[in-house]
Amino acid sequence: MFQPRALELLKKKRPNFDQIVEFCRSPKSFLKYLDSAGVDRAVLINYVAPEVIGFTAAVNQFISDYTKENAGRLIPCGGLHPRHTGNILADIEQILRLKIRVIKIHPPHQLLFPNDYLNGVKELEMIYRAAEANGLPVMFHTGTSIFVGARNRYGDPIYLDDVAVDFPKLKILLAHGGRPLWMHTAFFLLRRHPNVYLDISGIPPKTLLKYFPRLEEIAHKTLFGTDWPGPGVPEIKKNLEDFRALPLREEIKQQILSGTADTGPDDIPPVELFEKIQRVAHELVATEYNLWNEEILPLLARENIHIHEVAELNAPNAKWAHEYFRNEVFPVLTPLAVDASHPFPQVLNKSHNIIVRAGSPERVEHLN
Repeated sequence: MFQPRALELLKKKRPNFDQIVEFCRSPKSFLKYLDSAGVDRAVLINYVAPEVIGFTAAVNQFISDYTKENAGRLIPCGGLHPRHTGNILADIEQILRLKIRVIKIHPPHQLLFPNDYLNGVKELEMIYRAAEANGLPVMFHTGTSIFVGARNRYGDPIYLDDVAVDFPKLKILLAHGGRPLWMHTAFFLLRRHPNVYLDISGIPPKTLLKYFPRLEEIAHKTLFGTDWPGPGVPEIKKNLEDFRALPLREEIKQQILSGTADTGPDDIPPVELFEKIQRVAHELVATEYNLWNEEILPLLARENIHIHEVAELNAPNAKWAHEYFRNEVFPVLTPLAVDASHPFPQVLNKSHNIIVRAGSPERVEHLN
């Protein structure tokens, strides 16, 4: 599937090329490699770029099949090409059917600007609208490319400003942060648009803070990545070690390594979401107790209706309540049938439950 010149560059830049081929053939082998590098999950990036790389739409079926080995750890990223499609709606439907979770657009390799829907490339608009409607992030290559035939003018992230404005609910990932020319533009877009995120793959960790000296300000919108096995990218483990060695606060590193990726559809990290739920739940319970004790009970008392704790009853009243329950309440409690059409009911903690096996003198079988 590779163009000969693209394949030659990869072989030249990767001494372990045969190992990469084996990983492409065997997801089990790749998972073992991830284990050795200490990586929990990997997004496997694919895109359609016949002219520069050689990739066709067949990459979508390939990556969908490949990631079935372990859908929890291997996340499929596929691609769409507005100029290489006979039916863009059918291509979008295939992406959804294959459960592709990210769409990659590579302007320097697909030879178009991300906002070319403003110039008549309506297929781009259809891709963005479909991704927006189905909650699929779209990753854009930003920055330069060394592959033969790449047109780097398309890699300027400023053209994504239009996309972020026109599709405010579309999650936009700036792959590589515009490196090495347009990092300031990428930083501006991240701060301007709530739907724009940064992927630091392809940026050597040792130059990351040079490119993004205010990284901590955008850590909540930044995702870790390596761009491995791209040309010039070291092994994943080395890349990870170099990132961990950066002079950043530990919580910032953890946010970039996993926190941002774990953020749900509401853009709230799990720990923060739990804390918010806990806080709201406690407030609701406190409000309920306040209404009961300060408003409802006094209003009932005015009508000579008094609700007492069992411990507050004297002996005669306690005896009356006990007899009333047994003689009047208990006999009319609704029984729960347990049979094939009525699964076993929930048995609550600190509760009394009676199971009766009833029989009929006229029938052999028991009624449970």
